[in-house]
Amino acid sequence: MISESTASTGFVSKLGRLNMMLAQLLNVAAVVVMSVLVLDVVWGVVTRYLVGDQAKWTEELARFLLIWVSLLGGAIAYRGKEHLGIDFVVTKFDPSVRKGVALFTECLVCFVAVAVLIFGGVQLVRDALVLEQMTPALGWKMGHVYFVIPIVGVFMLLFSIESILTMWRSSPDELFEEVDDQIGPSNAPGGDPAVLSPTSSSTLSSDSAGGR
Repeated sequence: MISESTASTGFVSKLGRLNMMLAQLLNVAAVVVMSVLVLDVVWGVVTRYLVGDQAKWTEELARFLLIWVSLLGGAIAYRGKEHLGIDFVVTKFDPSVRKGVALFTECLVCFVAVAVLIFGGVQLVRDALVLEQMTPALGWKMGHVYFVIPIVGVFMLLFSIESILTMWRSSPDELFEEVDDQIGPSNAPGGDPAVLSPTSSSTLSSDSAGGR
């Protein structure tokens, strides 16, 4: 009989593989959108300065593509833990407290993904389609333009669920061991600022010798 722990591990592993494929799909989509954005901007410049009359749809399309690539890139960065964060205070806490803060943060992201991006995005798409809002230059339905919002919300939700489950199953020391190695012993919780790492000590010794 499969234990509950084994089943949970298998679910997290499958979710991780699914999210990895979704992240690759997002990367491809972001590259395609960015490429179209570059071509669109270049064509707008060419038509303005060489033809003398910029194509009216280029500016509108560039605006939409910039929004799309920003949302897709945000989901990709979240999956790779590449968003900027100020962790100066959090790194001073005990690992168990840091784990609690990290879990709270991931739960907050999960809530925003559901309430704002998915639910709010679906409402925005539905209202735009019902009101039959159209883009001025391209003649597209605004509901189709807004559809990227709930799509990104689904990606963010899946990524946050994976992060929550992974953090919940991991010990605090395992979660922050790599981070503590990067920030060094002086900044790690309980670290002594006066204690230098071996690399720093050898560097100081060589500098002193060179000065003499």
